[in-house]
Amino acid sequence: MKGSPLFLLSAFLATAVTGQTLTYTFPPSGTGFPLDGNYALCVKGASWADVTTGKADYAYDISSTDFGSGDILSPQHHAVEVPDSKESCKGGMLFTMDTTNNDPSLELTLKARLAKDATALTVCGFYVANYPGSWPDTLSLAGFTKTEKVFYKVHGTKFKQPSYVPPSEGQINSLCRDFSPNDTDDQALFAAAVALPPTISYTFPATGLTTYPEGKSLIDHAPANMYYGICIKGAQLASTTNSFAGYPNYKMVTRNMDGYTNLWSEPFLWEKPRNMSELPMCNWLNCHRWESHYVQHFNLNPYCAGGVFLQPQESFLSSYWEEDSQGVPQQVERTAEEYEKRTENEVTVKIIPKDFRTESVTVCALVTAMSQRTPDFWNRLNDVGFTEIHSSAVGWYRTKYFCKDIRVTSKVTMNLHL
Repeated sequence: MKGSPLFLLSAFLATAVTGQTLTYTFPPSGTGFPLDGNYALCVKGASWADVTTGKADYAYDISSTDFGSGDILSPQHHAVEVPDSKESCKGGMLFTMDTTNNDPSLELTLKARLAKDATALTVCGFYVANYPGSWPDTLSLAGFTKTEKVFYKVHGTKFKQPSYVPPSEGQINSLCRDFSPNDTDDQALFAAAVALPPTISYTFPATGLTTYPEGKSLIDHAPANMYYGICIKGAQLASTTNSFAGYPNYKMVTRNMDGYTNLWSEPFLWEKPRNMSELPMCNWLNCHRWESHYVQHFNLNPYCAGGVFLQPQESFLSSYWEEDSQGVPQQVERTAEEYEKRTENEVTVKIIPKDFRTESVTVCALVTAMSQRTPDFWNRLNDVGFTEIHSSAVGWYRTKYFCKDIRVTSKVTMNLHL
């Protein structure tokens, strides 16, 4: 997942604001942790951030633009049971190393731009409790506060399906500190903002009520798991907004999409241990079977390889999960009216190109369905210049790619303020 080193939240992609950028270098992590125990960094209250290592063989990727349960914590782990607390950095930008190799001498440098309405940045370092390295000592001396048992990890993510990790081995601790340009002790760490290339804004046509080859509509065929992902080649960061508030959210989960990138995620299944009874999901501490929302996509379209990926956070149609008043998970079917409203939604993607020399980006819509035959789920893409250029299959899932080149023009918004 090595890629372009920038990130920006959608709310600030095209808004002229003033502010300052923090530069903070972490002390070396030291020894005493396993190969899969890479440190992760998270920052909250920022509109832009990046982590560099100073060594070409070690790169940190954006693992989540809205950190929470289910996100990739390291190349071999998911984060689970992430609470809504300052110590967890939930909702922040998560950076993880894109390798299982370790170098105890690495000095990670974080750059983060204070968001428009924020007065401070919360910066957190995560590590496995049993393998702390040097950070608990060195960062505590630097004003960071240690919190134990913040959340947990499970094996899985890039290389294999999620599986059991004893709590004693999967406990994640955090070290957090606030940085503010208004604090006299921190002022020397803040500097002026940087310029970014112009923003490209593109609105997709509504998905529409399409039909299956045998003539059945999506409603008739329900439940059907369908997911609409978006990848962009030639971009350093991207975000989306929706015309319909109930549409599934997207989050940027990598800036170097590869054959192991998860095509979607459903955070409900990772938020806490739930007894899913006889359903094909279970308490993550008690069994190895998982809902097939976890997909490893081996047959990757070359138009997406190495690009930014915007991951949908739930299925477009079919059912969804919620807890009843007793806390029991319930699978709820969407009504026909809900289906119709969701098919009227228009997704707008905002894109920052890799650099000022970039003349165009390639935008691809990834349509994935749990079906032996993949229908055309996104109406009118061909009418607005998209071309179906690739299709692939993993098990029961079929994915089609519709791609289009979009030029950077004088009509896009300049981000000179960031």
